[in-house]
Amino acid sequence: MAHLADGPAIPCPATTVSELAAWAVEQPLGTPALENGRAGDPLVVLMPEAVERLGLPTTDHPEFRSLPHDHPVMAELLADGWEMPQRGGRPSFNAWARVYRPYAPGQRRRSVQIAITSWGALSPSYGWPLPLNPKTREPEFTTHEAVAFLATYSRRVTTPVSANAATGLALMENLRPRTTGYNPKTKKKEPTWRKAALHLPVDAAPARYLPSTPSPADATATIPPRPWWRRHCATGAIPPPRNVS
Repeated sequence: MAHLADGPAIPCPATTVSELAAWAVEQPLGTPALENGRAGDPLVVLMPEAVERLGLPTTDHPEFRSLPHDHPVMAELLADGWEMPQRGGRPSFNAWARVYRPYAPGQRRRSVQIAITSWGALSPSYGWPLPLNPKTREPEFTTHEAVAFLATYSRRVTTPVSANAATGLALMENLRPRTTGYNPKTKKKEPTWRKAALHLPVDAAPARYLPSTPSPADATATIPPRPWWRRHCATGAIPPPRNVS
């Protein structure tokens, strides 16, 4: 059973990850396109029962935190024409897995984002607020709580695509894509790099100092750094770093 963000639940006949991806791209899922960006891919969040039913491990690999490259699910996805992002020259399937089929002219985008809750996809380790039990690695939230959180976040911000930080970058790219279809210099319809997008490095903002901060340019500054940190941490002017005792 698939629980949709807007409330209802519909049957999902998929018994494998490949069938699940094929089913998801045919459903009216995903988020509408922003003014300059593209529509969001369908997001399928797997609770522990679904993870086991689809033949996935109940927990992620403790060292690699991803599906082994020789796992049957990986072989089935590749055999059915699905592709995955590459890591180390090999397809990667982790807690936030994306499977897609190559885009062809005249076809719509066929890409699905899969989040595996029992692998910690929505836990604080990825910047999300839905934790796992540290001993059993079982989610400490219900399906309805996960649906409510994701529906609210998708409606107010954007559909998650990975960790919280990566989702923020994806939102910025959608708000101001790297390219535009119109070249203002030639006045022609052609792909053109967009200024102030994330494809180019940006100068760092100038440093801001407290009035009592020793200036790096002042060669006569003699205040030792650690006593300076301790003094300002004690007054609450700045939060104490973890390595200061």
